[in-house]
Amino acid sequence: MIHRVLRLRLRQANSPLSPQALLCRLKGIQQHRVRLASGKELKGLTGMGAEQRALFATIGVEVPTPRLLAIAP
Repeated sequence: MIHRVLRLRLRQANSPLSPQALLCRLKGIQQHRVRLASGKELKGLTGMGAEQRALFATIGVEVPTPRLLAIAP
């Protein structure tokens, strides 16, 4: 289902990418959480390049931010 939605949105945006190619370009974006021995938790999000940010806009999805991820279920 996700591939169908991605394919539709990519076509609507006249993008030459396939859903697989899109996901391949976005797969490097990761959220990291580390819990220290003291109990403190550190969180971070890998940086994104301009191309990755543009791809989110192409498919109509908000660019993930640490704040956005904090409120996600």
